Amino acid sequence: MLGLFVPVLSELVEMMYQFENDYIFDNSKAQTFLNENATDYKEGIRETLK
Repeated sequence: MLGLFVPVLSELVEMMYQFENDYIFDNSKAQTFLNENATDYKEGIRETLK
């Protein structure tokens, strides 16, 4: 009911799945297609901060 007066709250119900479920990232298809490995987090951060 409050969503009728506060538009942001009406969208909250639709977006709740983002907070209720874990995100699972899988790059295996891209890795196979591109024949390359993903960049390690530490290396990626190091390169970004250069």
